[in-house]
Amino acid sequence: MRKIIFLMALLSNLAFANYDFRSILEKLCNEGRPESCFF
Repeated sequence: MRKIIFLMALLSNLAFANYDFRSILEKLCNEGRPESCFF
């Protein structure tokens, strides 16, 4: 039971980190760095 909770927490952490990463890339893209505009 504890393992499931741990996995869910890990997944939500990864999703949050991924969102953060995309917003950073978007910021770079808006500042005129086309190599970070791949999505």
